[in-house]
Amino acid sequence: MTTEKDVVNSSPTTISNANLPKISSKATQSNKESFYSVLAKTPYPAWAMSALCFASTPAAMMKLTGIPSLLELSAFGFIFAGAGYITSTGDITNGSGTTTAWSLSYTLFNMKRAVKSKKPLPLILVSGALANAALHGKQYFFSEPDSD
Repeated sequence: MTTEKDVVNSSPTTISNANLPKISSKATQSNKESFYSVLAKTPYPAWAMSALCFASTPAAMMKLTGIPSLLELSAFGFIFAGAGYITSTGDITNGSGTTTAWSLSYTLFNMKRAVKSKKPLPLILVSGALANAALHGKQYFFSEPDSD
């Protein structure tokens, strides 16, 4: 039977790397998800873009330079809200695909006008669409498909 005195007086043991189990780097990388991949699986980026579109409608009613029309902003606001809803139901692939497609569409329709205006609000709207396209596009095109 060992006593506390024996434990204190015993020689320290060293742990060498040879005694540790081998852990593959692929296994540790698959367990560690990045912040962006976790964010792409939530509806919040799409809903933020929807809120930004709806918050910009007063500027559209005043017909400020670089801002899309009221109809266009409202339509994109509802589309992004719907894309966020798709993601919130657990259908990550289709939610990411919808968000990516409509973000790229918004960018295609409004990039030139926003850059020419050099005003902050149109540039923020286009930047939000590009950020959503990059975030959800990576999730849609480069991640493993959902297992059903």
